[in-house]
Amino acid sequence: MDKPKFLYRGVSISAEKFQNLEIHNDIVPIAPPTKNEEGKDIVADGNEYGIYMTTNHTMAKDVYGNTHTSGSIYNPECLFVDQYTRQQRIHYPKVGIVYEIDTSNIAIKKPWISTQLEGHYNNGYGGEEWITTTNESVPNHIIPKESYHITNVVVGDDILNKQISLDISALSDEQIKSQVVDIIEKRKAGYELFLEQVHTYPQAQRRRIESKMPVYKRLFNAQDGVALNDYSNCDTNNPQELAGFLMQQVYQNTYPNLDLDSLELIIKASANASSTENFTSNIQTLADSLKDKLNNPNVHERVKENTLVILDKLTAINKALNKKLEESQPQIEF
Repeated sequence: MDKPKFLYRGVSISAEKFQNLEIHNDIVPIAPPTKNEEGKDIVADGNEYGIYMTTNHTMAKDVYGNTHTSGSIYNPECLFVDQYTRQQRIHYPKVGIVYEIDTSNIAIKKPWISTQLEGHYNNGYGGEEWITTTNESVPNHIIPKESYHITNVVVGDDILNKQISLDISALSDEQIKSQVVDIIEKRKAGYELFLEQVHTYPQAQRRRIESKMPVYKRLFNAQDGVALNDYSNCDTNNPQELAGFLMQQVYQNTYPNLDLDSLELIIKASANASSTENFTSNIQTLADSLKDKLNNPNVHERVKENTLVILDKLTAINKALNKKLEESQPQIEF
């Protein structure tokens, strides 16, 4: 059987380990072989020993290079217990890498599959699996660094951040590593600010953190986190940047006793805004809804008191927004 010209291999490693990874090196087996009852060399799942590859690029990316599980623990402290009573901690994300391998100069074969896994061939994807093999001229399982290049790199999600797929089309391997390390370092800065904030809360308040996670993600995520980026010169035609500016004002003026109500109002008003006009209109809609509640005779007085506080905060947000928009207008000189 003719061997394929190209094969694909995916790996997923914790971001902590990625920082010490020699990104362009020979690929060798993850672990030494064990023996089955017949004395054959096998990998952990019982299949034939070797470095596994596939003809299906999608399988390599989605299965072996997937980042859906957490990496190693960044901080062992339990931040809060979620609705399923699971303890939530900060974990490093996974980094998924996919290699395209030129098989011209490597020894490969189709593996035999253990009886238990025959129904899961190639993880149910189309295509074929191949593995490295050995012979007199190639005594060890190896994919030389000259025989592959990286096609995909993904930094997975974590407690504060979304998954990111990197555009590596114009990057060298060292530039890829540098970019991923920069992302990880900025995420770590966000982790520390989040931990610092959580430490200001008593245990009883920590139990309510889960309901406020959208706010903490907007504050401390690495990509556009309000606490990690400067929004003072924001684009006033961009409602999300405007929201970032307003949230930054609230964050800086109320830290460490954050005004979570105001932060939530800004997120709510900007959530689906496609323009500055949408943003200001959403604020007015929220204000009208609060005023209706105040004028409703069936609403309890204590609820009205809380509603009035929220309305005052929304009014302050609207005032700050209008001031920023006025400052951005060109000045006419006479």
